[in-house]
Amino acid sequence: MHCKNYFFLATHNTWRSRQDTVAMTEVGEDGATQREEDSAVVARTGRPLVSPDMYSGVQSWSDWVEHFEAAANVNGWSEATKLLWLPVRLSAGKAQKTAWKRLTPEAKSSYATAKEALQKRFEPESKRKLYLVEFQTRRRRPSEQWNDFGDELRVLADKAFPELDDKAKELLSLERYLGELDNPKIAFAVRQRQPKTLDEAVMCTLETETYLHDSRGAKSAVSAVEVPVAATRTVPVEQESLMKMMQSLVESYCS
Repeated sequence: MHCKNYFFLATHNTWRSRQDTVAMTEVGEDGATQREEDSAVVARTGRPLVSPDMYSGVQSWSDWVEHFEAAANVNGWSEATKLLWLPVRLSAGKAQKTAWKRLTPEAKSSYATAKEALQKRFEPESKRKLYLVEFQTRRRRPSEQWNDFGDELRVLADKAFPELDDKAKELLSLERYLGELDNPKIAFAVRQRQPKTLDEAVMCTLETETYLHDSRGAKSAVSAVEVPVAATRTVPVEQESLMKMMQSLVESYCS
């Protein structure tokens, strides 16, 4: 009896093990071939899985190109196919159509050269100078939310400092944000928390504002605290060097 039970369990476990192996193999194959299947659908139907938005000329060219290439990646487009689609998605306005028509045959010879030529057309160096100045002088509007202001600083930093990495642009945006905290108590509280990112600074700002406006007496308690003026202007060494770099870039482009 014991031998029969043992034989049954061993056979059952072997069968389950084989089933699990087959299932894992199927999952692995599905994951590995999903992109090939999607590409096959595009090739068979002639329709993209994701159609890139039209470029209207209102949004940032760099942002639109990033979106276009993300859609191309989903569709499995080659460089040649991206080149075919590029002028199609530039048909939103007369200026966009004209920009493509004015490209030289050399510029139209590949997707990379066409993208570079259009970059110079839609975002020339003169625009970058404007972004640099705008980033340096951008002020928070009275009714503007702190998180919206922070997002706007990030967008301007991307446009003004394309040669810097994301960490450097984040630190520059953070320091510009901290410089707009005109309430000394809020500025002191936020800097004391030593936020490492813009999101952390925004969160600290909102928390401090809520505390200061607490109707249960927190405002009167805070009002008794002396805030050293120098403490609201302390800039970490790393951020200070980046601010100097930003200033030198502004001067070089605007001179």
